[in-house]
Amino acid sequence: MAETVARFLIGYRQKHGLTQAQLGVRLQMKESAISRLESGDHVPNADTLQRVREGCGAEVTFAIVERSRARDLALT
Repeated sequence: MAETVARFLIGYRQKHGLTQAQLGVRLQMKESAISRLESGDHVPNADTLQRVREGCGAEVTFAIVERSRARDLALT
């Protein structure tokens, strides 16, 4: 999940020409928090995901599937 959020935020910033500080203002977070998220080493909590959803106009989805089912999906 951390890597997915990192890729999304980096791509979002690039697409909209924002700095980490500007994105931080939009998400009501410190620039250092945006930097940590973009590193891909920090797993965001539910509050952070809510801020990303609202501040970026994003949809956050999460799925849990059985491992055997996940392998089946990967093969198709």
